[in-house]
Amino acid sequence: MMDQVIWIAVGIVAVAVFSASSVAAYMGVKNQED
Repeated sequence: MMDQVIWIAVGIVAVAVFSASSVAAYMGVKNQED
């Protein structure tokens, strides 16, 4: 039971980190274009 909760939390953190890095990379590209 707890294992499932841990995996869900790990998944949420992984998605959050991936989203943050994607946004940071996108912003970096947009800044370079200007």
